[in-house]
Amino acid sequence: MDGAARLRAVVWDMDGTLVDSATAVPEAYIGAIGRLGGPALTREAIIAAYSLGPPEIMLGHLLGRPATAADVDEYLAYLRTTVSMARPYPGIATTLERLRDRVGLGVFTGASRPGALILLEAVGLLGFFRTVV
Repeated sequence: MDGAARLRAVVWDMDGTLVDSATAVPEAYIGAIGRLGGPALTREAIIAAYSLGPPEIMLGHLLGRPATAADVDEYLAYLRTTVSMARPYPGIATTLERLRDRVGLGVFTGASRPGALILLEAVGLLGFFRTVV
């Protein structure tokens, strides 16, 4: 490959690509929403709301009122307690290890940056990435 065509970076999605967070994240939302006086929700209801965007928007929708910074903090606190349920997908750490000295690595995710940092650190992948967006 010549210099103009050389691969310089790989940007990864986080949930469902790097990290299996299909239990940890919904459980964190369920716990936070319950603590904040919201309705009892299923994991499926939480997952269905992912397309709404970051925690502030999701929480507002699920709580039926505008979410506050304190609400988001409550979610992040719950995420710290459920993050042990998350796992990197098989082969991801080995792949990142092989790539890290060859190209820049980054994460672009629909999750909030604080939430992404919590998950990536907990599963041992944060150190591979130059940037998390």
